[in-house]
Amino acid sequence: MSRVAVIRNKAKPSDQEVYKMVKEAVDHLGGIKSIVKEGDKVALKPNVVTGELSGPGVTTDKRIVEALIRLCKEADAGKIMIVEGAGYFTETSKALKLSGYVELAEKYGAEVIDVDKSPVVKVPVPDALLVDPVEVSEAFMDANVRINVPVMKTHDQLKVTLGVKNLKGVLPKYMKRNFHKIGVVKGIIDLNKAVSVDLTVLDAIVAMEGLGPSFGPKVELNTVIASKDVYALDRVASRIMGFEAEELDYLVEAD
Repeated sequence: MSRVAVIRNKAKPSDQEVYKMVKEAVDHLGGIKSIVKEGDKVALKPNVVTGELSGPGVTTDKRIVEALIRLCKEADAGKIMIVEGAGYFTETSKALKLSGYVELAEKYGAEVIDVDKSPVVKVPVPDALLVDPVEVSEAFMDANVRINVPVMKTHDQLKVTLGVKNLKGVLPKYMKRNFHKIGVVKGIIDLNKAVSVDLTVLDAIVAMEGLGPSFGPKVELNTVIASKDVYALDRVASRIMGFEAEELDYLVEAD
């Protein structure tokens, strides 16, 4: 059975408390050194959406990504990248700057990878439901360690967007559009078959309900959830949101 760590702060967490929450969550899974080895190239995949609406409950809290950068440095990672591709009608480089991720990367000497302006590779999908191959950020695939850092949000098409859906940001825009044309549920399952992640850390410090993933009301949960199994994390997180797994098509299809 996969382990899922749920860490909740009693009140709105300070910057230092966010670091402690992330570290505690990762420690429950065996510690950062069970994931990142000396010299590893690490790719962090947050959710920046458009950048225009950056803030709690919309964009991944930068403090969580900062905590992960610090932990990776403590594990002597050789290179750290922040890899993301924004929504259909948004220039990714602009979204990364508006959401503060360019500044964060500069602070720690990390590299920012704009999925829409960097090379992609074709990755075969084992037992594909719909798409084979998928075209994915080459930098993300080349990383020794891939860490998914989504936000807990509702979604206008899938009901929720958590770890499984967040991985869609490593696709170039034309692949994202194609997923929605041919079937996003099976598409994201195929993507997660082809592209494994070593750790998912879910930002539920401020979550979103209602008209997600950008315009819904915010809910302060003061929580961080982590797992090495993205589907286990999504099942636990969706239950916390009030959904049963059988209500979510992608979890039903993936079983």
